Amino acid sequence: MQNKSLNNIKVLDLSRYIAGPFCGQIFGDLGADVVKVERADGGEEGAGSADGRRRDVVLHGGRDRNKRSLTLDFRNPDGQALLRRLAAKAIILIENFRPGTLEDGLRLRCPVGGKSGAHPRAHFRLRSGRADGLHPVLMAPPRLLAAS
Repeated sequence: MQNKSLNNIKVLDLSRYIAGPFCGQIFGDLGADVVKVERADGGEEGAGSADGRRRDVVLHGGRDRNKRSLTLDFRNPDGQALLRRLAAKAIILIENFRPGTLEDGLRLRCPVGGKSGAHPRAHFRLRSGRADGLHPVLMAPPRLLAAS
């Protein structure tokens, strides 16, 4: 293995869609040990289509290069325990859930961040896809085309 600047840095990647996995890809490219965790009941939302089939395998595979991956059932006590252990070992956590999802465990039912759960030293919360989260990003190209 090449000597890279982020060797021995452990990253837990719980992110979905585009920005989060891309952030994890950059950490992996720089030598970090990135563990990508996907939901056991459907994987990463940004990688599939409405009928459950993989949409863009090339893009998805590229974003997940230099990562180890696993699927977890966040509602299962064993899955929750493993997620907490992974978070406790990580130095960096990448996620883009709605604000409060990890802190109070509402959706995951498994607090990882915040006061009640195991938490890494650095927490990257990327913009969520809710409300105005991705809207400006998605609307920028059409607006640029319309202006030209």
